[in-house]
Amino acid sequence: MTAIRRGTLVPWIFVAGMGIVVLVNAGMVTAALSTYSGLAHPDAFGRGIAYNKVLDALETQERLGWQVGIDLGAAGALGQRVITVTLTDREGRSLTGGKVAARFVRPVEKVGVVEVDLAEGMIGRYAGEVVLPARGQWDVRVLVERAGERVEARQRVFAK
Repeated sequence: MTAIRRGTLVPWIFVAGMGIVVLVNAGMVTAALSTYSGLAHPDAFGRGIAYNKVLDALETQERLGWQVGIDLGAAGALGQRVITVTLTDREGRSLTGGKVAARFVRPVEKVGVVEVDLAEGMIGRYAGEVVLPARGQWDVRVLVERAGERVEARQRVFAK
């Protein structure tokens, strides 16, 4: 029986080590390519290009001074909830005659978008009924149009 010389085993140890590194890297590349793409929006580039519109909308909202209050009521027997939006001016006076719509989006999963148009009830208060398909966190985007002006408000709500 011949003994293996130590000098001939060392190169094979390096080859085996590099093979392990290549296998681990291949597994990590496969996992990275098959999971989350990293895109938060399908047209992220287009949204970035149109960012000046966002800045213009913020400037309009600041100039108008409208305050938008959002309240989501508790669920009823059939899962319906009442969303109430209060619209006031800079001095706190109620604003009437607006067209108000709310859009609910789930921030952590793709359940779908729920949209509801709100009707003016009491002066400066707009309400509508909505049925959300899941409990938990929702991002509410309220769009107010009044006298040719447009304001948007966002708030995260928790539906119990």
